[in-house]
Amino acid sequence: MKEDIFEEMEATIVEVRKLLQENRKDWESRYAKYADDISERKDEIIAARKKFHQWDPLFVYTNVAEAKKAGGRSLSTSL
Repeated sequence: MKEDIFEEMEATIVEVRKLLQENRKDWESRYAKYADDISERKDEIIAARKKFHQWDPLFVYTNVAEAKKAGGRSLSTSL
């Protein structure tokens, strides 16, 4: 049974790598835009993170979708 899972995981990895390679320019431009959006909101993101006290072993994080659309509204964080 474990072998089936590993074979399926390996097949998924191979397929994802293939798709990424075939659509490389699209992914590069998409993630470059994400980086630009997040960089523009860096101060806002940092301020939102500082509002939450972080206790070990928990970590505060903001996903890419939230970071991209922050602009003037409350920023959601997750544990």
